[in-house]
Amino acid sequence: MDNRFITTLENNIVYCALLDNRDQLIEIHPEQISQHSIIGNIYIGKVSNVVKGINATFVNIGLDKDVFLQIEEGQYFIYTNDKSSTDSPKIGDELLIQITKDFYMSKAATATSMISLTGRYSVLTYKKSFIGISSKVKKIQERYRLKNIYNNVLNDEYGFIIRTNAVDISEDDLLKECDMLIATFNRIREVGKFRKSYQCVYKEPQNYIRLIRDLYKNNVDVYVFDDEGLYNCAKDYFNDDFYNNISDRFELRTDTNNLYTLLGFNAKIEKALQDKVWLNSGANLFIQPTEALIVIDVNTSKSVGKKNFEDTVYAINIEAAKEIARQMRLRNLSGIIIIDFIDMQVEAHNKQLLDTLEAIFLEDRIKTTLVDMTPLGLVEVTRKKADKNIYDKFKDLRKN
Repeated sequence: MDNRFITTLENNIVYCALLDNRDQLIEIHPEQISQHSIIGNIYIGKVSNVVKGINATFVNIGLDKDVFLQIEEGQYFIYTNDKSSTDSPKIGDELLIQITKDFYMSKAATATSMISLTGRYSVLTYKKSFIGISSKVKKIQERYRLKNIYNNVLNDEYGFIIRTNAVDISEDDLLKECDMLIATFNRIREVGKFRKSYQCVYKEPQNYIRLIRDLYKNNVDVYVFDDEGLYNCAKDYFNDDFYNNISDRFELRTDTNNLYTLLGFNAKIEKALQDKVWLNSGANLFIQPTEALIVIDVNTSKSVGKKNFEDTVYAINIEAAKEIARQMRLRNLSGIIIIDFIDMQVEAHNKQLLDTLEAIFLEDRIKTTLVDMTPLGLVEVTRKKADKNIYDKFKDLRKN
């Protein structure tokens, strides 16, 4: 596949990028070295307010603003005293919460009491005592094998969601990671009993470490760094056997200009922020995010077609579908996405277009669902929100 994962340091910003074999960006993730995200961190918080009308509480974790904790039926809590895990929080209660969404402008960060710990092959989920498995694991025999392995470690306190990375990994390696996640979970619970409020008892690794951990194992051939400190941190984190010797594919390059300059990241980023995307055929896409949804329009523009107009349009739409899937991942577009392809009269062409989109969406590590094509010919897609989109990320960086 020849994909490369690049970690480069430029002006105190760590840029993580996944590049294909033509050095096109597949994903780009910037993060200021001094401002790490708190998503995934676990804190001992103290309930400061309970708002019964919206079934929510606000929890003080020692930062400038309290965080928002939604209360739902059947929810469990980990209190620092002997209070039952099924009792709803009251003002003054101390409990463990995990951040699910960062503070953004005037909005509070959000949190959950249903703690989860993410590994490379699975996610430990508190009080969800079942085994889930990624829908991207298609082979029935492999799904059966994986479920049997994880059923051996299932109990009333936690379950596991099996990730796509687990496919073809040995039982020993999968169970080693399970043991590590269970030990970490038990340690967090124990530490929570004697630590004071407002302390962070578990911190997610830096963004570039999380990305290396989360990318599918077959998507990357080499991981290249241009900063020795970042390289050494990654080597230390991934030095365990159950990471399948991933660190053997780490490379450190400090003998040239930094990779940000060498690979032309500045131009690639500016291009990724533009509304218009040109295709090789001369057609183009127009990508317009709005408050409610994202609209992507396909235009023939300068495209020079064949004699048969239907065949020309079909070829443009197939080319556009592949580029749209790349742009959705690159820009980290999420929510409702409406795609206006060029109208086609042949029903088989419409079906092939949808099949092409569905197949490409399987390559995206974020859940992307092709809903349908409407009677007006608009293709409806949803993509799970997992982080800020590219526009917000670079807007925040340029403020600072």
